[in-house]
Amino acid sequence: MNKKESIILSALQLLAEKGVHNTPMSAIAKASGTGMGTIYNYFPNKDALINDIYTRIKNEEKEVFLNFESDNPIKTQFENYFTSIIAFFVQNSTYFQFMEQLQASPIITLESKEVGKVAVAQVVELLEKGKQDR
Repeated sequence: MNKKESIILSALQLLAEKGVHNTPMSAIAKASGTGMGTIYNYFPNKDALINDIYTRIKNEEKEVFLNFESDNPIKTQFENYFTSIIAFFVQNSTYFQFMEQLQASPIITLESKEVGKVAVAQVVELLEKGKQDR
C-alpha cells in the first residue's frame, strides 16, 4: 500500500470513529505513519481529503449496479438494489459510518456531489420507471 492509500484508509477510519471535528490532520498523520508534510503533498486540506474519500466511496457504490438486469420487473430490480446496497454497506461498515456523518455536510463540494449523483443515477431512473408504471 502506498502512502496516499495509507492516509486515506487511516483518515476514513478516524473520521468514521471520531467525527470530522474531532479528527485533526495530526491524528491522521500519526495513524497513517506519515508526516504532516506528506499528507499536504497529496491533499491541500482536510476538506479535500474528506471529498476524496467521499467520491471513492460513491464510485465503489456505483459498482453495485453492474450486474443488474434491467429486463427484470421493477419490483425485482428494487429488491435486488436494496439487498445489494445493504450488503455493500454491511461489508464496508466504516463507509456507512463516514457517509452517515457527511452525506449532507457543507464540506462535500458540488463536484463531489455530482459524483454522488452519478453513483445513484440508475436508482433515480428506476424510481422514475416505477412512477410511470404505477
